[in-house]
Amino acid sequence: MDPATIEALNIPPPPWRPPLVEERPWLSRAAQDAERIARKHSDAFARYAEDWFATLERTKTALDSMPLEPLSAEELSAFNRLIEEIEASAEQRATQQARMAKRVRRDHKKLFAEDPSLAAVERAFAGRVFATDDRIIEALLDYALFLRAFRAERDPGARGGPTFDDQAALKRHLDALIGA
Repeated sequence: MDPATIEALNIPPPPWRPPLVEERPWLSRAAQDAERIARKHSDAFARYAEDWFATLERTKTALDSMPLEPLSAEELSAFNRLIEEIEASAEQRATQQARMAKRVRRDHKKLFAEDPSLAAVERAFAGRVFATDDRIIEALLDYALFLRAFRAERDPGARGGPTFDDQAALKRHLDALIGA
């Protein structure tokens, strides 16, 4: 056989379609109803999240436009508490999501035995909700970092101190600070 013919027959298989595409034509009546309700709720959650993202961006813009005036000790303390609360909220949300994902996987296995099309709808719904929640967690952590930078710009204690052009001098200084 000609080597070119053998090479022509040696093509890789095409990419697999997402499982939902394969499962979609075989949706049971219950799965169709569940899909309609799930889409309605996941879309509402996504819209609510988009509104929240827009509010967060407006808040950041408003804070950015504030003049660079030093904050008092009480205001700095309030910023520290706010940053800690936001980071704790993101961590709590991530923990809850991990628990929910574990429960969804367990329920998916049970549901798949009863009605595979309903299980596929549940998996797609959970995927959409988790994706939106991931974006919320990311936005919370980004906002906490933004607030840290905002606080540092306005903290009189964050000013001054030595500057280093040489990495070795910086390393010596940092080692001296930690007592190494």
